[in-house]
Amino acid sequence: MPSGGIQPKEFYLHEVSESTLMKRISYGAAHDASLLKYNVSPYSVYAPEVIQANPGNFNENWRNFWGFGQ
Repeated sequence: MPSGGIQPKEFYLHEVSESTLMKRISYGAAHDASLLKYNVSPYSVYAPEVIQANPGNFNENWRNFWGFGQ
């Protein structure tokens, strides 16, 4: 897994932080703020297995991040 990839614990912490922030700000702003708080890439939010199982929902940037792009 590349540096900065989210593990399950960090994913849930990100989601809790995002949910709390959404009480005051928009989803997009809350999502971005949560990523910054945990210093992770937006491409790390979904596990590589999810991306591989749903290739039509993710572009090459996601696959490259996880190291299985073309």
